[in-house]
Amino acid sequence: MHRPELTLNTSKVIGSLKALNGGNLAPPLSGSSMNDISEEYKALRCPYARLHDAPLENRGWRIVDFNMIFPFMHLDAEDPRNYYFEQTDEYIGNCLRIGTQIIYRLGPSIEHHFPRYNTRPVPREQWDKWADVASNIIRHYNEGWGNGFHFGIKYWEIWNEPEGLWSGPIEDFNEFYCHLAKILKSRFPDLKIGGPAHVRCEKEGQAGKFLKCCAENKAPLDFYSWHCYTDNVEFMREQVFYARELVDSFGYTDTELHLNEWHYVPGSWSKISKDQKPFHYEHRMKELDAGAFLTAALTVWQDTPLDMANYYTMTCTSFGLFSTFGVPSKSYYCMKAFGKMLDFPERLEAVSNDRDLYVLACREPSGEIAVLITVFHVRGNIITLKSDRWLTWKEAVAVDIGRNLEPVDISHDADKNIRITIGTKPTVIFARFQSVEA
Repeated sequence: MHRPELTLNTSKVIGSLKALNGGNLAPPLSGSSMNDISEEYKALRCPYARLHDAPLENRGWRIVDFNMIFPFMHLDAEDPRNYYFEQTDEYIGNCLRIGTQIIYRLGPSIEHHFPRYNTRPVPREQWDKWADVASNIIRHYNEGWGNGFHFGIKYWEIWNEPEGLWSGPIEDFNEFYCHLAKILKSRFPDLKIGGPAHVRCEKEGQAGKFLKCCAENKAPLDFYSWHCYTDNVEFMREQVFYARELVDSFGYTDTELHLNEWHYVPGSWSKISKDQKPFHYEHRMKELDAGAFLTAALTVWQDTPLDMANYYTMTCTSFGLFSTFGVPSKSYYCMKAFGKMLDFPERLEAVSNDRDLYVLACREPSGEIAVLITVFHVRGNIITLKSDRWLTWKEAVAVDIGRNLEPVDISHDADKNIRITIGTKPTVIFARFQSVEA
């Protein structure tokens, strides 16, 4: 009879743990005097925050976006008085203080209305000036320009989802990227310049056209970025290999892969009626199904060439890890469980005998072992963990209907295997063990 089992080989190191738990957005500052999530955000140990859609969450704030910092293109780009940095300074500074680095998206936030204003194409005659303004934004945060800082922000992304946020011929955007990337890379050769955060990665779609244009123009592409919203864990894994093959085929073999927006989305957005939206966005998109999907994706990506992942979002948006009132969701606690794995940098061989059961096993230098287990709809309520060594547990916590990283039932069976008794499904389990000779 089939029973869900995991097998751990404590003596076989298979690589290093990749910190793919990056996100979109820093802790919001709008309303933070009443609802500050900075400490909860810090506990996630998010390595990078991509700054996209920041003005949408920080209502009334002029932050991050190109048009918010330099709103009038007729002004002198070399005069610091024509830039408004103050609120972005605070936003970025707060994020860095809690230990999360920045990916700065140069361009506009999404617009969910017509006519669109900020996502109109940049006129060709303004491309050089756009590059000058972008350069001065970089200098402000990295070189102290305009009473600025020396933050050392490494990643600078050009635009977001040009398929919808460049309301002109996509061929013009591709040329705009090439023009801008060449200028920025020549001025800042040590920085990572990339983009363009496509809606999807497809050779026959916009991705192929963009990469072809970059190759023909010999444009720098230090990282290629795209997005994915789905409920299929296997697709999340497979598309990374597809993206690697596609980017390589145009000669960009050293280009990093950034899946810099991703989220669990069951069904079709267009089919969600207005009265269903509160349940869909505040429950289905944030609770246990979403949380288990999250840890499963972070698990399967360990064996792919993905370099960066940024969850959309880490904050209090309708797609966030928190409710719109700042209350942590089940997805928050699942993301926090992955963050706990970062203390264990060496990956160990661990396999599952069930397609609905995922495992990530790691150890730290003293030999302590941690496992992250994602359980979907397996048969029964006992997960057996077999190992080549005797394991004694030091901590075992779960995220399920009744627990938010709180203790779960764990014991040894007659064969000295670990037995973990789960409650509701799906569930996510984090456990720490000390191994001794069997």
